[in-house]
Amino acid sequence: MILNLSNIKTIVRGIIIDQVREGEDIDPIISDDEILTSVNIMKDDFFGVRPEAFSVSVVVTVPPTDLLYDRASLGFTYGNTSVVFPNMAASLGAAYLPEGKIELEFLAERDGMLFYSGNSTNTYISAYILPTGFLELNIREGGALKTVTVPVNHIGSSWHSMTIDQRANLLTVTVDDVVTAPLSTTMNLIPDITNVYLGYGWQPDTTEHNFAGKLTNFIITDVLNITRASFAFDSTSGTTAVDSVGGNDGTVYGTSIDWFAESSLAINPWATRIFCYGVASFLLSQRGKDSYFRKAAEDTRKIYMGG
Repeated sequence: MILNLSNIKTIVRGIIIDQVREGEDIDPIISDDEILTSVNIMKDDFFGVRPEAFSVSVVVTVPPTDLLYDRASLGFTYGNTSVVFPNMAASLGAAYLPEGKIELEFLAERDGMLFYSGNSTNTYISAYILPTGFLELNIREGGALKTVTVPVNHIGSSWHSMTIDQRANLLTVTVDDVVTAPLSTTMNLIPDITNVYLGYGWQPDTTEHNFAGKLTNFIITDVLNITRASFAFDSTSGTTAVDSVGGNDGTVYGTSIDWFAESSLAINPWATRIFCYGVASFLLSQRGKDSYFRKAAEDTRKIYMGG
């Protein structure tokens, strides 16, 4: 059995919520980074106790290698990598895009351009990571610039989700759970006869900007909440960003293009539940100063050791 890291996250979070909420109105927040670290620690621990758990197709004599990536993504090297979707509005059907939303997941290593939709430096919508790590949404319409900022540092090793939403001539951006005040605009979500860029664009002084980090799950939804384009960036090579919905493929540019596949773990089906209880136990033990977490850690540890 091949267990993707995203599946492990779902199982572990379910175990933790079930254990902690029993008799307590507690909603534990466990980050992706915490789960990844715990998985890599506990796979070595589990191998020491039950090495046969990882002998799926062949007998293994050493612990599995560390898991690295919890989602497929495209890596961006600053000044080198970009994705271009030519004439995106025309190919999607501009009549459907006066309103709608754009979704994107990102991991930013430094300041730079996430998203740029426009046909010139005078007409565009862009999302940019400032040197402070704040995310800035810009609209330049007829030469006038409007800006709103999400005042949270988004530079680092964690993933973030961004949604640009346009309804009734109002544009907002949400990053994780932070929603900005709306900006008024008469432009379409994707301006007519325009290119869309990821990892490249102009900001707002006509200076070119790039991006460093990883991007995935780029989705465009129209006013009817119909998905018009979806890019999971789950390729492993090549220069094409594949649209799984409408065929609006983009071109990846760069002298060195990095595709990252989601990490997985080869583990026997009978061992999956036991292993995930071990991961949950380790995570809960890190919050042992609180009685409800400490009891949940002890209970899950018993299941792991007795599994």
